[in-house]
Amino acid sequence: MAIYVDLLPVEEQAITLATFFNNLQIAKDGGKSEENEKKFAAYQDLIAKRDLKQLLLQLVQQHELVFAQAEEKDIETCWSTICSLARNIKQEDVRDVVLAIIQVVASNTASATLLRLRILNNLYNYLPANSTAKYDILLAILNYALATQNSAVIKPFYGRIGEWINQWELTNAQKRTIYELLFKLSELTAPGSRAGYELLLKSLLTFEDGENLQDGLGAAKEAAIRAIKLTDVHQCDDLLEMKAIKQLQSNAETAPLFELLSLFATDKLEAFEQFVASNPQFLASVGLSQDDCSTKIRLLSLASLASAHSELSYAVIAQTLRVGENEVENWVIQAISAELLDAKLDQLTKTVSIHRCTQRVFTGEQWSLLSQKLNGWQKNIQNILQVLQSSHGRRSA
Repeated sequence: MAIYVDLLPVEEQAITLATFFNNLQIAKDGGKSEENEKKFAAYQDLIAKRDLKQLLLQLVQQHELVFAQAEEKDIETCWSTICSLARNIKQEDVRDVVLAIIQVVASNTASATLLRLRILNNLYNYLPANSTAKYDILLAILNYALATQNSAVIKPFYGRIGEWINQWELTNAQKRTIYELLFKLSELTAPGSRAGYELLLKSLLTFEDGENLQDGLGAAKEAAIRAIKLTDVHQCDDLLEMKAIKQLQSNAETAPLFELLSLFATDKLEAFEQFVASNPQFLASVGLSQDDCSTKIRLLSLASLASAHSELSYAVIAQTLRVGENEVENWVIQAISAELLDAKLDQLTKTVSIHRCTQRVFTGEQWSLLSQKLNGWQKNIQNILQVLQSSHGRRSA
């Protein structure tokens, strides 16, 4: 977060700013005029009255003067001064000025786009962290970046969005708007990415109050498809509990997608093949590759199998994955590379020792197994400590 310190008194900043606009107008008109002098006198009167709100609202409307006639460094300095003065307006009036600035700066998406984004970013940084107007500025930045396809500019925002949302105490609808814009921006640089998927989920979580669920149907469908398609998404059972995703089940068009998502969350290869046999055209209709899906469900099936055993034979793995024993090692290596397993292959005995595996679903049974393991580790540690204490006692004696 940038911190700005005003080096000039407010009145001096205001006079400098008004003079700058006045000089631009004189240059445009080719000399001084009575109208120009009256306008400058009006600016001086507002400054004398310390009516910064009206001064800025009037100057902002002259924005074309600045963008058309001033050099880039002077343009940025001019708007930085406006942003600085906006901080000195009464809290209840700040938003009016901010909205006026946003309107004129973002009105042109064809020229000086990066400069305009910098101006909006400066406006954002000039205002205090608790300013309610910061939400409006953030939306303006995101919308403008999207309109001008300058998604790289907003990358620094990603890590702070959650913090800001909590600080501003936004409504679910406002949170959703931010995440939807961020998702669209992420699609510009990395379409179909894991980052976009995570933003979709955050957007869908804003429907947990049960309101306007239908509005989230499209995003829910896209999130479900990505959960199936992305090779690094191994756990998606939590999606099945989200209200926005659950509605897929009650919609005739999307019910097969919910069934498929459920299958990838909890089931194995056999169930997937049965689904494909019953819905032969469905995968292609939603942009999924049957070969890719088959690969992923085999790896997930292997993870499920490994979660219940400490050692597996090649024969059992081959039977579960419906492949030849000569292909087993390749599938185990793929699962290890995907971080689904931590295992060791023994080619002589044709067995796989399982050291760790990803739990696709964490049910009561998994919690019980975890509790047993933790208790076992605790007892082992206690035994080791007793041995060490006993050894230390004998040495002391």
